[in-house]
Amino acid sequence: MRINTETTAPHNGLYMKVCLCLFGGILLGLFLTYFLKNSLYTDLLSSWQTMQNQLLTLELDSAAFCLFAAKKHIKYWALLCFFSFTNIWSYYYSCFTFYIGLKNGLLLSFCIFISGSMGVILYLCFLLPQVLLLVPGYLICLCHCQLLYAGFSKCTKKQLVLFQLPYLLVSFAIIILGCILEGYLNPPLLRFALSRLM
Repeated sequence: MRINTETTAPHNGLYMKVCLCLFGGILLGLFLTYFLKNSLYTDLLSSWQTMQNQLLTLELDSAAFCLFAAKKHIKYWALLCFFSFTNIWSYYYSCFTFYIGLKNGLLLSFCIFISGSMGVILYLCFLLPQVLLLVPGYLICLCHCQLLYAGFSKCTKKQLVLFQLPYLLVSFAIIILGCILEGYLNPPLLRFALSRLM
């Protein structure tokens, strides 16, 4: 059966909704840290000093760190695929992107809180280089999960899944490559940044 062209193009509002939820989460994270910084100061400083000492002095197990990242992102990917088969798909991916934004807003404000204006560079070091693969990987996943959700009324589930599966597997492979970068390249970069910024 021929797949309708309406199911092979991403929903027009998907990227806009993702961006709004993401930036909304980032702003909330920034505001939360700003308003709670006085009460959290001691805990934040203690956590930062502990993490800094570990990064600068301990030998990190890159394989274990990579495995930890892979478990986290495989769970995210699997949940996105699962909820694309449900009626709450749009609510789920909105909450997911808002949650990711909130985490990044808290991280950004934490870095600025600790390092001032140089905290922006420190924040980028937390994200690089894995973000260069994780962002396109998740965007591909979101796009084709949206097509799965939108196409159920036009095609059988089997046909639709077979049509979208290669794209979802590509997104999965890109995300796993991002996890490898996170495990093996991000800690040395972060260690280098800490040694220069602190």
